[in-house]
Amino acid sequence: MISRTTALNRLMALAALLFLDTVGCTDAGATPDGHDHPPGAHGDDEKEEKEAPHDDDDGHDHGTEATGAVPLPASARDTLGVEFATAERRVVARTRRIPGRIALRPDAVRSYSAPLAGAVTVEVAMLQMVSEGAVLAYLRPPDLRTDQDELHRVRHDIEEATDAVKVHEADRTEGERTVSRLTRRIKTLEAASVRRAELESEQDAARQRVLVLETKLRVARARVERERHHYGLRLRAFAERIGRPVEELEATLPAVGDAPPVQGWETVDAISIRATAAGMVTELPVGRGGWVEAGGEIAAVTDPARWWFEGQILEADVGEVRSGRGAALVPTTPSGRALPAPATLRFGTTADGVRRRLQVFAEPTDEAQPAWIQVGISAFAEVVIEGSEVAEVAVPREAVVRDGAETLLFRRDPKNPDSVTRLPVDVGADDGRWVAVLTGVIAGDQVVTRGAYALKLASSAQARPKGHMHADGSFHPAGEGEEH
Repeated sequence: MISRTTALNRLMALAALLFLDTVGCTDAGATPDGHDHPPGAHGDDEKEEKEAPHDDDDGHDHGTEATGAVPLPASARDTLGVEFATAERRVVARTRRIPGRIALRPDAVRSYSAPLAGAVTVEVAMLQMVSEGAVLAYLRPPDLRTDQDELHRVRHDIEEATDAVKVHEADRTEGERTVSRLTRRIKTLEAASVRRAELESEQDAARQRVLVLETKLRVARARVERERHHYGLRLRAFAERIGRPVEELEATLPAVGDAPPVQGWETVDAISIRATAAGMVTELPVGRGGWVEAGGEIAAVTDPARWWFEGQILEADVGEVRSGRGAALVPTTPSGRALPAPATLRFGTTADGVRRRLQVFAEPTDEAQPAWIQVGISAFAEVVIEGSEVAEVAVPREAVVRDGAETLLFRRDPKNPDSVTRLPVDVGADDGRWVAVLTGVIAGDQVVTRGAYALKLASSAQARPKGHMHADGSFHPAGEGEEH
């Protein structure tokens, strides 16, 4: 059976031949005017043409001998999908290409969950870009009122403990006054040499009461500090749940009408789920007005700029490619419009002992992101192993094809855009995307990239002499008479 690849190659060659034959290829016995003439009818003209002098500078580059022009009009180019690229001077170095893909970094995705169970009102749409601090959704949990009631209770305890401190302070002050009054009376009686035993006993009792009142006052003040600390913890926990700053919640709001002033936390009726970093909304598991349990995901925001390259390198190449070296990220499909992305190569911590591969990463070093960089697509990380810094004439690698032992390309005729020349060339360094061309091409020449293989098949078939094989293995050229 004929393999699928062989069948495709034959079809490509047949298509190329049909189009090239249609656009100007004439038979050996036909003239450019389309009429057949007997052999020798133009013998004199052919002789004169053969004897005509040939100028070495007749507009041809003889650095490399071309093997013939191939007509290639627009119709043939469109059907064969022919594309051209321009040869340019560039540095071509030997590189090591590490296959992999563009992936998100672990910190690129931020997930936002519900602190409490409740109804959700989504405020964003899928794939919407959001800025830092933007509201993603509002959550209205029934337990929100429970937290606010607890804050009310703790605040009431603070007020109660504060009142107790005031009472104990007043009692202590009164006790101290009593002690002072008794002390003055005792001194007066002592000056008059009057007995004062009862007053001294009363004075001692008053001093004992003052000591007791001071102890109660210290206990009351400690309770105030404890309740204030409890209130602060409750308020900070409440602020973390609803995603609001503590300062905003404990600020006193101006009174409205006859209502007394209130603090910010007393007016909260919903929890705002806000984005902590800019990015794109990539997940919305809960619809508008849906219900979510505590800890359930509400939205996920992905920062597309937080990407890197993930790949694997053979253990044998680790000696040539060291961690920390610069690399260039390129797409797997070469394109003149795809700019490489500079990056720094890093070795991972895991290796595959069976496949003998080591995990590698490449972190971009430039904030500008090329247009071709998209998460999930395949890419190569190219690391320069060796090479010259001198620019050479180079063409895309797909422009160079092999025909047996011959390396060739198809150069567009600068004077006739509907014709290309099959041109054997000498090539130099190859970096996997560009090949240095040492002869036959100069910077600015246009060469065939896509479709070069089909043109090679067609031109190779046309170059074969016309005729047929005999049973004895001899070849009989077309046009020669043969005995039957």
